[in-house]
Amino acid sequence: MGKATKGTVVVRTVKGRLRLVWSFNGDRHFLSLGLPDTPVNRSAAELKARLIERDIALENFDRSLEKYQLQGQSQPAGITVVQLFDRFVQWKTGKIDPRTLEKYAAVRVRIAEYFEQRSAATVSDREADRFKDWLLARQAPITVQDRLSIMRSCWAWGVKQGLVKESPWLEVKLKVPPKKPPNPFTLEEVRTILKTFRESRYYNHYVDFVEFLFSTGCRTGEAIGLRWKHLSADCSQAWIGEIVTRNERKSVKTNKARTVPLTPRLQQMLLERRSRLVQVNPDDLVFTAPEGGALHDNNFRNGPWHKVIEQAGIEYRKPYISRSTLASHALDQGMSPVEVSELTGHSVAILFKHYAGSINKVRLPELF
Repeated sequence: MGKATKGTVVVRTVKGRLRLVWSFNGDRHFLSLGLPDTPVNRSAAELKARLIERDIALENFDRSLEKYQLQGQSQPAGITVVQLFDRFVQWKTGKIDPRTLEKYAAVRVRIAEYFEQRSAATVSDREADRFKDWLLARQAPITVQDRLSIMRSCWAWGVKQGLVKESPWLEVKLKVPPKKPPNPFTLEEVRTILKTFRESRYYNHYVDFVEFLFSTGCRTGEAIGLRWKHLSADCSQAWIGEIVTRNERKSVKTNKARTVPLTPRLQQMLLERRSRLVQVNPDDLVFTAPEGGALHDNNFRNGPWHKVIEQAGIEYRKPYISRSTLASHALDQGMSPVEVSELTGHSVAILFKHYAGSINKVRLPELF
């Protein structure tokens, strides 16, 4: 069904529940009736729709929408938005990654700032849409899209728990501008970066780590978490099944381990690293911080990586782009997408969508 014309109230069904939709004074209005779509309930919804149309025509429209609520359909006004979100996060704790919980904490700050002590039951579709616009004035569209997804999940959980009656977030839409494809490093840039690391008085400690990233396409945390026991005896293969991020060890992002065959160059580099150790403990990390212990991804990115890229005179990209660099050049050199996916741990679709940044899939014809 198309959009309601001005002054016309349309009865719609959203996930089996009746909802009224209309426009008034340039604003889009939604009213969830909380009723399943049955012939009797639809007749009641139509009566409410005609009442709203009449009030608009007679300039007697109730902006609070209280007049148009069905008897007995008002929501309990006890729990606040912040309290609902806190309970949702408490339920999520232990089920999701700690890094995701950090993101939820950032969302809570925005919720508390906007809704303050507002009751969750009083948040209408229109208010949810206003919150979206408020976020857009402060954050990028792709971030706001993620925040709205979290709000939908929170309310869906709240409905199941009986804390709220319906979700006002179901029809809050956001068009996210297309994301620019990744800009992987050229092979010449990779050589320059490695050379700059190798010749750096302060950062040459990291050159093997950086070469491993570029040569394998591993995630940064996967390379940080690599232990000697994860390498074959002759260092010709690496098992990738764990990551270390912010000094916390866990399974890889997809929870699916893979084995990566290493090039003779990487094999030699790793053998030489191992030969320099007085004693090889299988549980020890292959790549460590200068003072020992695990590398910290943020510290590496903001310190050595940023400084060397700047010194090399190359356009800055985060270390994670090394992953796209490997995937793009491997495809460009004729390796099959299936093979590259097995090396990097992506699906083929994700590989092309997010990582194959240097591939010229189509070319304009030369007309002149």
